[in-house]
Amino acid sequence: MLAIGTDFDGMINAEDAFITAEEFIDFRNVLEEIIPLQDNIGHLLQGLSVEQALDKIMYENAYNFAMTYYMNP
Repeated sequence: MLAIGTDFDGMINAEDAFITAEEFIDFRNVLEEIIPLQDNIGHLLQGLSVEQALDKIMYENAYNFAMTYYMNP
């Protein structure tokens, strides 16, 4: 599983283009544009569309992890 997240508590080297959580939608939009342009990306998507993979990366994987290990002990 892979998840991207931050609590934005003053990390030293924040992503310059996406400094706050408010910009996650912009981050996702950029990923939607550049992921299909990558060579040999199909096997990494494991049968998912780019949109489905981004849903998992941006929130579903972290949500599922929290639900599995913290909400349903």
